[in-house]
Amino acid sequence: MAPPLTRVQSRRRFLLALCGSLLFAAPARAQAPGGSYCYIFGRSADDDLAGPSKAPLPDGERDTELRLYLNNLHYYLGPSASHAIRWMRLRHRSLPGLRWDTVPGSRSPVLVVRWQGRTVNRGDGSIAGLNLPDRTFLQLFVADPGPVAARTPGFVLDVTTFDGTLTIPVAPFDRNDNQFY
Repeated sequence: MAPPLTRVQSRRRFLLALCGSLLFAAPARAQAPGGSYCYIFGRSADDDLAGPSKAPLPDGERDTELRLYLNNLHYYLGPSASHAIRWMRLRHRSLPGLRWDTVPGSRSPVLVVRWQGRTVNRGDGSIAGLNLPDRTFLQLFVADPGPVAARTPGFVLDVTTFDGTLTIPVAPFDRNDNQFY
């Protein structure tokens, strides 16, 4: 049987055990939070919000819907009072003709943004100054000739705020959906 510990020895062991446990439990801010992601939801059943023009006007065809989940912008873009969005641009990495955006005055067709059930685009297609909470979900609509709805790989979504740009790859399916296709 081991001799009993002195008061100093027991305190020393307690402090070592406490320090050792703190090494494995990093504070929440030190852990990298989950980032934003975007995926192609598919052809919208009854929404016709986007057309080939810059204004968010219907064209008589069903739109292709994408879903964007914005998470922890403050972590990925740096600390700021707000991360107001200036514009968004959906583009293909290698096919330059496939581009939709909310940049006012551009020649690309409009990317319609819907948040909490309402369209946030202005008459010129812009969404400048859209200030969102740290975790939110947006619906994006494009008048698509087919490649987006066909889930063609290679699309990215550039989200430009007043603090920087976040480039998000567009997945063909929801990463949290466990169905087999």
